[in-house]
Amino acid sequence: MPLTNETISCRVRLARNVKDLPFVHNMSLEQADLLINRVNEAINSNGEYKLLRMVDVGDNDRLLLVERHLCSIDLAKSAKGALLLNEDESISIMVNEEDHIRIQCILPGLDLERADELSSGVDSIISKKLEYAFDAQLGFLTACPTNVGTGMRASAMVHLPALSLAKQSEQILAALSKFGIAVRGFYGEGSAAPGHIYQLSNQMTLGLSENEIIANLTDTISRLCEQEEQVRNKINEKGPVELADLVSRSFGLCRYARRMALPEFMEHMSNLKLGVSCGIIEGISHEELNALITAGQSASLRAREGKLLSEAQENIARANLVREKVAR
Repeated sequence: MPLTNETISCRVRLARNVKDLPFVHNMSLEQADLLINRVNEAINSNGEYKLLRMVDVGDNDRLLLVERHLCSIDLAKSAKGALLLNEDESISIMVNEEDHIRIQCILPGLDLERADELSSGVDSIISKKLEYAFDAQLGFLTACPTNVGTGMRASAMVHLPALSLAKQSEQILAALSKFGIAVRGFYGEGSAAPGHIYQLSNQMTLGLSENEIIANLTDTISRLCEQEEQVRNKINEKGPVELADLVSRSFGLCRYARRMALPEFMEHMSNLKLGVSCGIIEGISHEELNALITAGQSASLRAREGKLLSEAQENIARANLVREKVAR
């Protein structure tokens, strides 16, 4: 599980379409339901996966799935969509999102090879029961041209606080597009990057093998994490008091605050992770802070409290959660 300080998680997603059905945007509800049943029968003979039809999932539970990156916002809103989820939530299969089938594996740290191995295993099982839309020259056919080819999207969630503090992140991240890397926010395309957390992924799949996509992204992220570490060390060397003050203020607020809005929470989590990396804070790990980042999101808080919350109630619940985890 390399680079766990900077890399929160990684994901490999495979986009597939079934040969004898129209693309999702042209499917009827009956066709969509038929495909859900076919995918479920193909992969779920042992009951390993929980089937969630989006029309049967409550509003907050759908948002909870999005917050945990188990399904997209588009799938959560879709009357045609369904999600198959394994027990430890490392593998999820989106049915009737943009493509008929999107298999994804999410793992902690930067372990794209293992994520590819697991997602490809699921793909192999489904392909024995369903014939995919495939062209000998182009590869797998997908709804979006950028996914044609391998149909693979590899990505990682990367935390870059030092580069942000040094005002270098914008320039460096903008340059990544030259190397075929797309940069998105915390929840994917069109979203912001609270807490200096970015999602990096390959832009194209056509003309590249799965191994080439993974090797390129892994190398790029490794180099980026090296830059983050170098800048972090320079900041700590040049202004140790200032850095310790930044981290300690966040630590103090996390231990004693009674209200905490989501943007403030994400900033404090970023500062605490920075403090752990620099050895300023002890007794809490990156893995624990990563879990807290997920638990402190809005839908997760509502699920924890077991009820709908006003914004004010949510801010109180978030502060209570943070105090419980940080002040132990």
